[in-house]
Amino acid sequence: MRRFILCITLAICITGCGGEDSVRQPQPREPAPASEVPSAISAEDARKLFVAGDLDTLANHAVSGEPEAQYYLATLYHLGRVVQRNDSKAAWWYLSAADQNHSRAQCMLGYFYVQGFGAAQDYRKARSWFFKAAEQGNPSAQAYLALLYLQGWGGERDEAEARAWFLKAAKAGEPGSQYIEGLACYEGGPDRDADPEKAAWWFKRAAEQGHARAQQMLGLCYIEGSGVPADRMQAYRWCWLAAENGDAKAAKLRDQLIQDMAQEQIGEATELAKAWQEGHPASQPLPPPPMVHSEKE
Repeated sequence: MRRFILCITLAICITGCGGEDSVRQPQPREPAPASEVPSAISAEDARKLFVAGDLDTLANHAVSGEPEAQYYLATLYHLGRVVQRNDSKAAWWYLSAADQNHSRAQCMLGYFYVQGFGAAQDYRKARSWFFKAAEQGNPSAQAYLALLYLQGWGGERDEAEARAWFLKAAKAGEPGSQYIEGLACYEGGPDRDADPEKAAWWFKRAAEQGHARAQQMLGLCYIEGSGVPADRMQAYRWCWLAAENGDAKAAKLRDQLIQDMAQEQIGEATELAKAWQEGHPASQPLPPPPMVHSEKE
């Protein structure tokens, strides 16, 4: 396989600090009187409290030991919503939930150790938390665990393990991993033949989730007729969307396409892209997946 150039983008939107032995533990809130302790809260209700910014109610549930409330309370502290941002408190509450086997909290502790917020950067501990969450089927944790295996961060480098975890994450719907699978199929290599149809299929899965690189590569597939019928309208549509997402290569492809398209075609393709964009609002802030760039791009 043509060697991939790994370009790490670990700019985590929901980040903080570390794990068990290095998290700076703040004094938690005092538990509410027994008569005021709330009944158990569902995951959906905890999310609604988070969206509403109801810090006090979340805190009461969190102090009562409920992992969903602990997870969302941690996120409020990290984002600085309705309370001053405090990554130490965020990490403490993520740890409280992670110790109860809450996979998203475990995944967040992995992110924290990668970033080094509130504790020393520690890839070994990051790998440990990612693994715990990945074993429970958390797609983001699977993708980051694959990345650590690929880079050899926090342990031995193991490309086979990296590929296996990237594939699991891709099948679970994680767009960055779907993009990586698309590249592997697009380029092929010594141990696998190129598979243009499967490459386009993976690119489309990720592109439909707003992954800019996948949108650009899907546009390229439509230009080349690689795995899909050549179609300048579709190529322009996906390159336009990728360019809107900040992909410079897609912007160049889009501008090249303009030279060979009639104004009516450009207008129609642009309307298709805008319609898709309106139907796919920006998702909530989540850690962006690792980016692997093809040498052919």
